[in-house]
Amino acid sequence: MARDSISDDTARRVLPSRVAHEIRTPLGVLMGAITQLEGHCDADSAKTIELARRALNQLGRLSDRLSLLARAAGGFADGLEVQPVLAASAMTQAVHVVGESRRRRAVSVNVRGTDVDAKVAADPRMLVAAMAELVDNGLRHAASRVDVGLEVREGQVVLVVDDDGPGLSEETRAALFQPTGAHLRPGGLGVGTWLAAEIVGRFGGHIDAPMVSGITRFELAVPTVRS
Repeated sequence: MARDSISDDTARRVLPSRVAHEIRTPLGVLMGAITQLEGHCDADSAKTIELARRALNQLGRLSDRLSLLARAAGGFADGLEVQPVLAASAMTQAVHVVGESRRRRAVSVNVRGTDVDAKVAADPRMLVAAMAELVDNGLRHAASRVDVGLEVREGQVVLVVDDDGPGLSEETRAALFQPTGAHLRPGGLGVGTWLAAEIVGRFGGHIDAPMVSGITRFELAVPTVRS
């Protein structure tokens, strides 16, 4: 196949997957080196190593996201492992995943709804990934606070993520769930909200960005199932 005959669809699926693969090998080597250095250094060096580990975790998350982008572009043709998932557990894992790779000292992350016992039918890893996209988006753009909450509304589990950042323009809001990367506030790949929406859409869910005065809000909703 000639290079110029490769479709945009193929490029969207193949390129992210190949880049993710190329990242993983050197990343594994670096993580191994960091692990060996831990416990054999002074306090100042330990702080530096912790910063390095967090940066490597961020690269690992980038690799995972690129793999997800490739899967989403291919319509998740490789299949999903759908099963009953405790939504509160997925939320807690999502907050942890983001916290391992991104931390802003001036921004607090407040979590509520960990006692919600509702379940949804989803692929556990994919649900965590979708939730993590919204938490990460809030943390990147917040001025001082991110509120992450879980609640049940009319047969749906709803993850609510609020941040006190600069907000969304009308132009940005209109293109939030397009895979262009041109619509988001500064920072990131510019595909997080699209990717999260693509994932939860496979489980009968959706993501909205309702207008709320003084904050930026994203809501991820997925239908509940009986245990």
